[in-house]
Amino acid sequence: MFYRSTVVNNKNKIVINNIKIEHPKDFIIEEKIPVKNIEDIISDLITNYNDIIEDKGSKDKLGNFDLINSKYKRIYLGYLLDKIPYIERSKYIRFLLDKYFKDNDFKDIIVNEDTLSAEINEIHKMAYDYFKSNFIYSKGNKKILFDFDNDNPIGYFIINDNKVMKTTKKLKKRQDILLAIDKCVEYYKKTKDSYIKIEPVKGNLDINTGKYWVHSYWNKGSVLKLIEEPNLGKECHSICFLSKDEFIDYLKINIDEPIFTKLRKDILLLSKFTKGGLCKLIDIVFRIKNNKDISYFVKFDLLYHKINLNKY
Repeated sequence: MFYRSTVVNNKNKIVINNIKIEHPKDFIIEEKIPVKNIEDIISDLITNYNDIIEDKGSKDKLGNFDLINSKYKRIYLGYLLDKIPYIERSKYIRFLLDKYFKDNDFKDIIVNEDTLSAEINEIHKMAYDYFKSNFIYSKGNKKILFDFDNDNPIGYFIINDNKVMKTTKKLKKRQDILLAIDKCVEYYKKTKDSYIKIEPVKGNLDINTGKYWVHSYWNKGSVLKLIEEPNLGKECHSICFLSKDEFIDYLKINIDEPIFTKLRKDILLLSKFTKGGLCKLIDIVFRIKNNKDISYFVKFDLLYHKINLNKY
């Protein structure tokens, strides 16, 4: 099934009307598993977004803690975008950039944060904004990163999670991990008809975190790593070795903000959550905690810029 319906009447679903999708066909990478086409990538993204805002889980309901709210719709989408594998994530970024170059209409799309539902163009707009930190920009004769006020993206960078899994598997020291990840960052520039791989582009992004923070990661799939500085972190996913009590304990010491009053009050409900549900909750909570001064969540593609070699 490509889309659930051409028109969705439920107020908590995305309304999808006539859509024409165009995308480049030059991005071919050998993989042992089937790679989705752009239509399926977008279809799955929409389906998963609807599942979040409908809060369907029988046990793992974010709504129990007032965490299903239209003001978090960008957070839900970011959560889903970080779960898209490298090749598919790269395809979708290319789709967004191609749409920008063709229509140049993203800056005219308004995301309605008064309702959970979203038009398809709102989804693309939120995704475009989320990936701005991946874009390569042109300024004068230079290629630069993280120039968020720049309206001239010319390409993007992305971490190849397949390479990261292979090269960091046995590494224990941060400096060694950083050097390995450095070799897994790929940079692409848009040409008239395709994308070409280019030399690394330097960027300066100061990511400040406290003692506790989390980041998305890949280990045979999308996982979350729970950090307690100065340690490397522990993987959080449905079959990891951590117990549910350890998940809950990590969460308890990081929900002091007034926005999590309901979560603190009903913390006992978490004993009924699955491991996967707890990981999702921690992920969403730490994204909500992010502010202009401190990052509590760092996405996988920015991890290299967080683990700064000069610090270790």
